[in-house]
Amino acid sequence: GQSLLMALMGENRTIEMERLLRELIRDSRRVHGTNHDVTRGYELALEKIKVRCTMLNSRMGTDEKYKILRYSDDNGDGDGRKVVVQGPITSPTSNEGRILTVDTDDLLIKFGTPVICHSLKNSVHLNGKIGDVRDAKGDRYEVHFEDAALKPCLVRGRNMRVLFDLPPKDV
Repeated sequence: GQSLLMALMGENRTIEMERLLRELIRDSRRVHGTNHDVTRGYELALEKIKVRCTMLNSRMGTDEKYKILRYSDDNGDGDGRKVVVQGPITSPTSNEGRILTVDTDDLLIKFGTPVICHSLKNSVHLNGKIGDVRDAKGDRYEVHFEDAALKPCLVRGRNMRVLFDLPPKDV
């Protein structure tokens, strides 16, 4: 499991990593128990990869890392255009830094971040699909979808939301 986790991490395949870690934790609890070092190591790894990090656009005047906490409905219409971040942070599990609400256009999504696509007009079949950000090209991000039948696609930041909790995998 460890080697596969490292390979997935190197390829920014966070969704697969999270699903694998959940299986490893389940199996490790059954075999070793809940307080075993191996079980706790997997749990810590899962806790770390579930943290969604970003940097803010350079016009915000920083190149520091921030933790994405949630989307905000500051304007009351639920359009998901604002996001609450905390930082700057030195590690994903820290609770340091100030809390800010910023426009989603000011986020620079970290590679490996799980996202869900929405409001796509030319690729409507991808709305509601989840994937990992693997690269950036201009103002678009290359998203590789969990559904292997779907080809990677370039998606604007405004047409995806950071996914904080993975839904159960379709069988």
